[in-house]
Amino acid sequence: MIPRVSRRRFLRRVGAGTSFLVLAQPASVWSAQANERVNLAQIGVGGRGEWFLGAMPGPGTRFAALCDVHGYRLARAAERFPEARRFADFREMLGTLAEQIDAVIVATPDHTHAVASAAALRSGKPVFCEKPLTRTPGEARKLRELAAATGLPTQMGNQGTASDAFRRAVEIIQSGALGQIRELLAWNEGGGGGPHPRPTGSEPVPGELDWDLWLGPAAVRPYHREWANWHRWRDFATGQLGNWAVHSANLAFKAFRLAEFWDAAAPADRFLQGRHLKVTARMSEVLADTFPKWELIRFEAPARPSQAAFELHWCNGRAPEGRERIEERLGRRLDWGITARRSGLTTPDCSWSARKERSTPRVTTCPSRSCPNAGGTTCWARRGSCRARPDTNANGWRRCGAARPRGPTSSTTAHG
Repeated sequence: MIPRVSRRRFLRRVGAGTSFLVLAQPASVWSAQANERVNLAQIGVGGRGEWFLGAMPGPGTRFAALCDVHGYRLARAAERFPEARRFADFREMLGTLAEQIDAVIVATPDHTHAVASAAALRSGKPVFCEKPLTRTPGEARKLRELAAATGLPTQMGNQGTASDAFRRAVEIIQSGALGQIRELLAWNEGGGGGPHPRPTGSEPVPGELDWDLWLGPAAVRPYHREWANWHRWRDFATGQLGNWAVHSANLAFKAFRLAEFWDAAAPADRFLQGRHLKVTARMSEVLADTFPKWELIRFEAPARPSQAAFELHWCNGRAPEGRERIEERLGRRLDWGITARRSGLTTPDCSWSARKERSTPRVTTCPSRSCPNAGGTTCWARRGSCRARPDTNANGWRRCGAARPRGPTSSTTAHG
């Protein structure tokens, strides 16, 4: 007789730090009765929140509560989930339905990510928070400490990380098949909004908007429609570093284990030259309220036993020399200015590159123009999965000997 494990018990075990859970029949979890479903609460149901409303419900999950400061958005979401309780204030929701909620999704504007996630954790609920995790580094540190103290499962929403293309690229890089990579170029063509005057005066608050709750932890101010374009303002947003670099540079962060620099438990001998990352920035202008039109940021990581010292260069917008340098390395023009905003990551010799188009991460391996195979693209394959007889490194990844005909770049693609 196979013991049944409810999804609630599974969440509690994960949160308590259980090392593993063996299920002889995985379907036993998914076939839980209706009263054993994971009851979700979502904070923020408009914008990005609409995607979660379509993606999260399933045989083992249901929405028990929906929360939004916009009454019309909340009513529209309730039409899809009439059984869900509705709230404008997430604090009231967490207090009222403490026993009916199993996990919380946060999909609000950036400035309320931290306070909403912290409130859910203090209520004993696992949290999935959409990127960026917080608006400031200080908020991120506090939230990390709180998550560690509660021991609850947490995750930041960067869905491309779960794609096969992304994980395969991380594995190839960490295997050493591409050698020691010392420099990376990441880009996004969007840039910031540049200078913009702060709104003056006030306007009537729309009837179904709770303006005070929308402001949350931000400084109090009269309502003005200009504030609703919140991605423009530092008080509410993170610029393209938080909006797009979390995609473009995420592969570098994972593949080169940059999280080690924040791991207090990591042994000292793992850091040959200290734990500090050096950051140097150039930008179109320094602005107190909004974000610059372009920025060039260099992150320098010192050498570690598992990785040579390397630099990550972030180019956002039409930075001088930024676009030219990237196009020179890629050997082609970028698709700047098109409707689908493009971003990406590459090595200076173009031994591999990655880019994100809408929700699709695309990872490509290709030879340097100085490589004998420069007439085509290099094929990377697991041992035994290619008919060629290439050299194989110790981790099983290998480069096939024959170049493919020149044409569309060989790539691995998966939807995030």
